[in-house]
Amino acid sequence: MDRNTLKYIALLSAGAYAGAVNADITPSIDVKEKFTDNVYYQNHNEQDSWITTVTPGVTVKMNQGANKYELGASTEAGYYSVDSRNDYTDWLAYGKAGLEFDSTNHFDVRAGWTHGHDDIGTGRTEGDLRTLPFTMPSHPDEYDKTDLDVKYTFGAKDSRGKLVLRDIYSEQNYTNNERPVAFGTDPQDTAENEVRETAYLKVMPKTSVLLEARQKKITYDHGYNALTAQGAGPTMDSDESKVYVGAEWEATAKTTGAIRLGHLDKDFVEPNGVVSHPDSYSIPSWESDITWRPRTYSNFVLSTARGFVDSANTGSVIDETRLSLTWNHEWSSVIGSKVYALRLQDDYKSPAINEREDTVTKLGAGTYYKLNKRAKLYADYVFTDRDSNENRFDYNRNLFIIGAKVDFN
Repeated sequence: MDRNTLKYIALLSAGAYAGAVNADITPSIDVKEKFTDNVYYQNHNEQDSWITTVTPGVTVKMNQGANKYELGASTEAGYYSVDSRNDYTDWLAYGKAGLEFDSTNHFDVRAGWTHGHDDIGTGRTEGDLRTLPFTMPSHPDEYDKTDLDVKYTFGAKDSRGKLVLRDIYSEQNYTNNERPVAFGTDPQDTAENEVRETAYLKVMPKTSVLLEARQKKITYDHGYNALTAQGAGPTMDSDESKVYVGAEWEATAKTTGAIRLGHLDKDFVEPNGVVSHPDSYSIPSWESDITWRPRTYSNFVLSTARGFVDSANTGSVIDETRLSLTWNHEWSSVIGSKVYALRLQDDYKSPAINEREDTVTKLGAGTYYKLNKRAKLYADYVFTDRDSNENRFDYNRNLFIIGAKVDFN
């Protein structure tokens, strides 16, 4: 965790403690038993395994007038019934605050630290493990990630105009499997900083139009080149810019949503023609989330987006289009369910190789039963299928989950 993140979490903790009232401390534990028929996301000789995860955590929420504070920490340990090199321990800690200086000035901040991992068969090790140019790792790739999200809002809730300024920073550094340099995790250490400016204008009591600009800078600490998987020469460092027009609305008690339509440019800092990547890529871009609530106990959520994702394996950049539909339903005060479908279209862009195209389909369903206000049992099923024009990246995977969660408050 870097010094700035520690400073922000300390400030949040001090501000929350000093004079805060209505403190709510909630320890919890979440235990899952999973079964998958394809541990390594392979298209051949799939291996199944039981996976047990235990996730204890604690959250502290405090209010001081209109100001709200929250601190949280958790850890998750995962144990596989076969091939114990997949076992892992992840950590998470965060602090956030929502401050209301007056009716027109609002400030929100969140700072966090994560120690996480990439499952073997994902990220830089995705695809047919028999074709990896290096020895399969003896442990999942692990990383430390720090993040800071600061948002300032000028404008009262019911005012006609509103301005939102936001700065989102994250830094991810891998902590193991660094060598060999050409194929290890070192070249994937990154830092991202995105600045957003959004102006809202209310055109109806519950509808506002918006104009938004975003600028993101992506830096690879070791000069990572995803095309050649080398830590030298032309880098993947890039600048992204987005401009959106759109609307946010709550047309009725049944429908809420937000739509942003615009354009996305990605400019590489050190372009190198066909050897690495062209100077830039440009695509239409959008983000949309619409919730329809036909009943107070039932809702449908439709989401879609298009944008760029940096590649950890093939090519320079991924042009990703996402579409999902989720149905949430409460059958009674103690029983609920969720059904969803997700489709991803990933087009890997690079002029120096044959372009890879993946279609990912994910179908899921789940249900829960509340034993009381503090405890619930749940079960989930997820089916994932990836179809690629490069067969070594094809796979399908079934995942079954049963679990129990208890809040001790």
